[in-house]
This record gives sequence, C-alpha cells and structure tokens, in this order.
Amino acid sequence: MNTKKMGLYEKVINIILDIFIFLFGLILLISLYKGIQVKILGNKYSSFFGYATFEVQTGSMRPTIEAGDWIIVKVTDDIKIGDIVTYSKNDEFITHTVIESYKGTYITKGDANNTKDEPITKDQIVGKVTKTLKHFGIFRKTLFNPYVLITSSIDSLTKSVSSLITPISKPSGRLGRIVVSSVFLISVETSMAFASGSCIT
Repeated sequence: MNTKKMGLYEKVINIILDIFIFLFGLILLISLYKGIQVKILGNKYSSFFGYATFEVQTGSMRPTIEAGDWIIVKVTDDIKIGDIVTYSKNDEFITHTVIESYKGTYITKGDANNTKDEPITKDQIVGKVTKTLKHFGIFRKTLFNPYVLITSSIDSLTKSVSSLITPISKPSGRLGRIVVSSVFLISVETSMAFASGSCIT
C-alpha cells in the first residue's frame, strides 16, 4: 500500500514539475524575445503578436490603473474618444484617456489629473490599453528582487543535491525534472529582469 502511495505521489510531483517547466519555459522564451527587441535591436518598446506590455509608475490614471499595475496594449492607430492609450513623448511612455480628437490630433488626460495634456499625433501613439494586470509589477519586483532570486535559486539547487542523497524509486526522471526546474527558475528570473526595460510614467 505504501509503495502504491509513493508511486502515486511521485506521479503527481512529476506532473506538477512538468507543468512548472512548461509554463516557466514559455515565460522564458517570451521574456527573452522582448528583451532582444529592446536591448539588442534598440526598439523603444517590445511587442508580441501585436501587443505590448508596460509597467505603470504613477497614479495619474487612478482608480482605473494604479501605480505598480501592468497594462497590455494593443498596437493600433484606430483610436477614438474614451480609449485609454499609451503614447511616447520625450523618450517616455504615457498612458492616459483620450478626451478630444481633431484632425488627426488627440488630447489626453490622466483620470486623476486636473489638467489636459498637450496635443499628440497618431504617430506618437503605441496603441490602446486592452487589459490591466493589477499589482503585477509589485509582484514581479517582490518575486524577482535579488534576495528572493538568490534564496529561491539556492533552495532549488539544494533540492537537486538532496535528491542525489535521498533514495528514490526513479532517481533519473525525478532528479532530471528538479534540475531542469532549477535551471528554468534561474533563467526566468534573469530574463524577466533583462526584459523589464519598458515602463511608463
């Protein structure tokens, strides 16, 4: 009975580790792609299948968007009054609501601001916000700060070493998954920091 329980336990652990590796591998590839666009190709922002992500730095769009939120922006110039858009100005990215439109120019305003912004043109606009990931920036900074990064990496590697010492029924498969998980964790942590250059003010 104990052997059956151990076998079931191992299967569950292996499935969880496989899912973990797949998800973090996917994040790793996307993060590396985004990082290459910004850091190597010199693009002002990175986009993936027509969408870009930005981290909000201020509270000018409260309560709709808070500082620390991430926004997903659809890259488009099809803009109308009421859309929340991200646009570039003086090498910075700003996300505000379009309140006026006249002959190819737009007037925007932060929901929490008392004054309108200066007019912008279509070629300044990156696109319009389609989704807000609440507090994701805070989560990322907490999870991927140097102290957590070092601690989690050491913990993952310690588990790998422990697997070499502790007898298990299928050492090669389980140990391999733990080692790969450790490598992916470290790689994703590094790539997330590498690809986080796009932010807005």
